[in-house]
Amino acid sequence: MNNKFAVDVSGNYRMIFEGYDKNDKLSIKKSEIVTIQIVAIDDYH
Repeated sequence: MNNKFAVDVSGNYRMIFEGYDKNDKLSIKKSEIVTIQIVAIDDYH
């Protein structure tokens, strides 16, 4: 998944999200991100 971040939320599930800068543009630069949009919470196992 390009341009997305993921974090573990339990043993099997990961939350996938996108980050947006102050101009509501998609960004992968952590220092620019001010809001996120959750794309999915999936079982990766």
